[in-house]
Amino acid sequence: MRAIQTGRLSFNSHLSDFYPQVPGSQQVTIREMMDMTSGLVGPAMPAATAKPLSDAAVIQRAIQSIQFKPAQHGRWSYQQVNFTLLAGIVARVMHQSYANVLLQTLARPLRLHGTHMAYATATGQKSAQGYVASTPERYQHPFVVSAAAAHNELGTGQVFMTPGDLYRVESSLLDGRLLNAAEANALYGPRDTVQYSGGYYHAGMDLLYANGWGYGYETFVRITPDGKNAVIVMSNTLVPYNRLKGAIDGVVQWWLVQHHDLDTIR
Repeated sequence: MRAIQTGRLSFNSHLSDFYPQVPGSQQVTIREMMDMTSGLVGPAMPAATAKPLSDAAVIQRAIQSIQFKPAQHGRWSYQQVNFTLLAGIVARVMHQSYANVLLQTLARPLRLHGTHMAYATATGQKSAQGYVASTPERYQHPFVVSAAAAHNELGTGQVFMTPGDLYRVESSLLDGRLLNAAEANALYGPRDTVQYSGGYYHAGMDLLYANGWGYGYETFVRITPDGKNAVIVMSNTLVPYNRLKGAIDGVVQWWLVQHHDLDTIR
């Protein structure tokens, strides 16, 4: 959106303007990639590598595995390769690395002190250990995140944040600090054929919501369209997804939808 703001990109730009070697790229627009309706299909998780790859190498590996499915074009399907390619496009039009764009666009203006790239080990910041466990009480199986795996998650699971920092980012996208009202509506507002864009699901406009999973973590965001009220939950163990999601959505229904006082929740 920052590139669109400055005229370096538009929703109607085509993928072929940047990566013409991708199958179907002449038919795929930036908007469709942000909406996950591009028809592009790639691996659910990048293949492991022994050593960290550069962003360019990660993108090249992704391109080699991408398929374009015409029957899926225009239909929603979450494919992380869309965001991997978008990260490469952002870096090219902004003339700096994707990580630097994130820091300059989000971390510095919003004074995020608990945010760093997942592969950054020289920041002095520590991250909660993720675990793979069937119950929250079992911590025998820590999830070890290698620098190579973190590099391979370009544009998707590459950023570690505190819940407070995540709220600052999400609210700033909606309350006018990072995007103005027209831009936020263009990205996140309701459209007849799309219920997802730019990381948010938006079935109706009572709430925007997002879910994340990986590295032994689960993250849930539920936020009002004005960015003022939110429920953000981060877990560092992979408990059964539906159980945790159900509990969180119960809190959301009570507090954000029915507007009860959060202090009364038990």
